[in-house]
Formats: sequence, C-alpha cells, structure tokens
Amino acid sequence: MPPRPALIDVQALDLERDALLVRRAELPERETLRGLAARAVELDQGHAQCLEARATVNRQERDWANQVEDLAVKAQELEDKLYSGTVKATKELEALQEEVRGTRERQGEFESSQMETLEEIDRLDAEAVDNRKARQQVDTDVSTTQAALAQAEALIDEELGVLAGRCGLHRQDVPSTILTEYDRLRGKERLGGRAAAELEGGTCGACRVRLPVIEYNRIRNEADDVLAHCPRCSRVLIRIRPEGGSAEGAP
Repeated sequence: MPPRPALIDVQALDLERDALLVRRAELPERETLRGLAARAVELDQGHAQCLEARATVNRQERDWANQVEDLAVKAQELEDKLYSGTVKATKELEALQEEVRGTRERQGEFESSQMETLEEIDRLDAEAVDNRKARQQVDTDVSTTQAALAQAEALIDEELGVLAGRCGLHRQDVPSTILTEYDRLRGKERLGGRAAAELEGGTCGACRVRLPVIEYNRIRNEADDVLAHCPRCSRVLIRIRPEGGSAEGAP
C-alpha cells in the first residue's frame, strides 16, 4: 500500500481543528447569553419606564390631594357659615346650601380620582418589584450559563490542544516550501480551509479537474519538495508515490 503523505494528515487535523473552532464559536450557551442580555436590556428599560410613570402618577396624586384638601376647607367654611346663624334670608341660605353641596360633590370627585391614582401607584410598585425579581433571575441565569459555557469551552480547548500536538508532529515531516504554501492557501476563504488535494491518477481530488497527461507526468517525476498546484482551484497537489518512494507537496 502506498505511504500516506504527512500533508494529508496535517490537513485532516487542521480541518478537524476548524470544525472544533466552529463548534466552540456556536456553543448553544452563547446564544443563550445573547438572549439573556437582550432580556436584561428589556427589563431595565421597562423598569425605567415604570419609575417614570410612577413619578408622573405621584405628582398627579399630590395634585388631587391638594384639591381635596382645598375643597374640604372651603366646604367646612361654607358649612360653618351656613350653621352660624348669621345668614337669615331664605334665598341666601338655599344658595349657601347649594354651594356646600356642589363643593362636597367636587371634593368627592377629586377623592375618587385620588383613589384611582393611589391604586395606579400600587400597581406600578408591584410591577417594579416583579421587574426586579425577573432581572435578578436573569443575572442568576447568566452566571449559570457562563459557567456552563466555560466548561464546554474547556473541553473543546483540551481537544484542540491534543490536535495541535498531533498536527505539529506531522508538520515536521512536510518540506518547508510545501508547508509555507499550504499555510498561505489555508488563509484563502474560497478554499474553505482545504489548501491541499491528492492527485489521483491525474485528477485533482478537490475540484476533480483532470490535468493534461504531459503536466501530470511532469509533476509525477518532480522531487518531493517541488510545489505543484491544481490549475483550476490552485490547491497544492499531493502525489501518492508507490510504496518505497516518498511523497509530499507535488507530491
């Protein structure tokens, strides 16, 4: 069986590393944290709006209270006058009684409005308390999720460390000229991390383009450290030599 070029192993390990990095970046805990962050912002905005509304209702309640107090004082003064005996004329007494009645009615209306604002204050206070409880739960969930994320990252980082060690050993067996070009092509986004491809009977193992016979024969007879590229996808071509030979890069 022909020997397996080291660059094949290097690329296999690099691709495995790429997959791990994607998995690390897309850990579900990250999405959970993003959702919790958005929820925290929503709750904080809601709390600020609640406090603003309460301040407005507070001012309204004080206004109603002042109105009620003023009308109560006025009604009391009218009643004192009504029952003081100083007013004798029937029409004046009737007018005074009507004024007392109207003043007490307005006082009652303002008292009803004041009661509504007090109820609204109670509702807003309860809403603010519930909001802060929910916000506290978000903080707790964030801490729990961050711990879970750190644990998941640590497991992947451990795998990445093992891969790096294995990959480093294989890289030692790849000619430097081939390795430099391979690393350069690995940075090309269009190649998707696959910077090398096996040359399978004159065909690029990545894009499946078939090399002209003359070009294939030339590459096949080159030294192991001589670079060869696929004319279509530009990847480094890895030639598999017969058992007992060597291979790499144009290999």
